[in-house]
Amino acid sequence: MADAKREKDRSIMAFVQDKQEDGAPKETVMMKLMRYFGLSRNEAESYYERA
Repeated sequence: MADAKREKDRSIMAFVQDKQEDGAPKETVMMKLMRYFGLSRNEAESYYERA
């Protein structure tokens, strides 16, 4: 189970970094994180800030 969490974390971080490199606005990235990964707003913001 821990492996699945680590893989999800890596996938989310890669997604965020890719969107940041493309110049996507923070709000857009966070909305996509919530939609695609089922994250709460706080979780999405946490991933965005860590990337």
